[in-house]
Amino acid sequence: MSTDDSDEVIPAESEPDDPDETVSGEMSPVEDEPDDSEETTPEDGLSVSDAAVYTLIGVITGVVAWFVIPLFGFVAAYAGYQLYQKESRNILGGAFVVIGLLPVFLWIGLLAQSV
Repeated sequence: MSTDDSDEVIPAESEPDDPDETVSGEMSPVEDEPDDSEETTPEDGLSVSDAAVYTLIGVITGVVAWFVIPLFGFVAAYAGYQLYQKESRNILGGAFVVIGLLPVFLWIGLLAQSV
């Protein structure tokens, strides 16, 4: 047996373990991957968080419209319309439209009586 080391191949440069790492050792920018926490519905593309935002806006502005400034009812009605139109939440959307527009109409009626 001879100890011939000529059969051993030593690579000149090894490949980086990380595919995003460049030869100089710097990291290349990684593209943002879509977040799986926000589910989208295929028919409208509206995410669950959008529906939650419209619901939250509708609740807050509906309460403000009834107890502070009736004109905020338009915002509640818009949030309800968006829930009805894009999210197909008919009952919740319709409730926000009614809860939002009713104080506006009552306020207009009150102003009309006082004139």
